Amino acid sequence: MTNNQVILTGNLGAQAREHQTEDSVFSTFSMATQKGYYKDGEWHDRKPEWHNNMIAFKDDVRKKLKLVETDMRVTVKGHLWYKDVKATLENGQKRTLQEAFITVTSIEQSPLFKMDQLSEPANDNTEVGKAKEAHDQPQQKKA
Repeated sequence: MTNNQVILTGNLGAQAREHQTEDSVFSTFSMATQKGYYKDGEWHDRKPEWHNNMIAFKDDVRKKLKLVETDMRVTVKGHLWYKDVKATLENGQKRTLQEAFITVTSIEQSPLFKMDQLSEPANDNTEVGKAKEAHDQPQQKKA
């Protein structure tokens, strides 16, 4: 058994496309991940990295892909594999390259947090926030 697990958090590219073969039904999609950094108290984004070879075979993942929209922030889990691809370089030389693929086994919407949101509890005055706060309070025993 191998430990081949990939976890990516980023933004969904174009809407997922569904494909059908004699043997299976699967969806393909792309997503962009982006690193950033703080410098002099300001956030700076780096160029996004595109992951174009995302494949989903599981029914629950394919159903969720129908619900997510382009540019929605998601976290996917899966495993990485490679496929040999024949390519012709600009100088006419033929080469075999390896192209990376990720078979996605789960996908979830992933909220974007600012650093200050992670260090301080949010003040949520909505009905949902009040209900959650009441639920989180210790329960008093009835006599």
